[in-house]
Amino acid sequence: MEILEALYSGHMLVPGQVLVELSKVPHLRDQVDLSIANNHIVAVQLDPLKPEAQEFAKLLSGDPPIGRGEAVVMAFVKFNGGTISSNNLTDVLSYSVFHELPLISIRAMFYDAIVHRGVLTEEEGEQVWNKMKGKRRQLPCPTVKDIIEYYSTGFGVSLELQRY
Repeated sequence: MEILEALYSGHMLVPGQVLVELSKVPHLRDQVDLSIANNHIVAVQLDPLKPEAQEFAKLLSGDPPIGRGEAVVMAFVKFNGGTISSNNLTDVLSYSVFHELPLISIRAMFYDAIVHRGVLTEEEGEQVWNKMKGKRRQLPCPTVKDIIEYYSTGFGVSLELQRY
């Protein structure tokens, strides 16, 4: 959360449906609630009378169906602007590409935090990355060094709106 706040404080929105999903993991929900209380994140709701709500319903009933959190974020961004932030590329990548919506994942966030913004050193990034691996988080690559190579000289160099 500290990394997100350092990178995007005041520019993050979280839809209510995502907050409901986060309630399944109380310590994560507590961190997000604290970030909301400190004005780093703003909680938003879909307007049920606007096309964003219809899009959300369409995504939920699609084939294949999209997860509720991903669906609400994609519908919100499609109609209100912003950037989709997700590591669930199975649910979000094709939609974001088709609708030309910006997408950022944890790999791009770490790259930005280390290379562009100086929020973390590479060594600090490795420590955080290893802690996440120790908690069995599904991560796109084994090390922060791999992240830097991916965006500096690998496939990630060519990514524009969808930085995953």
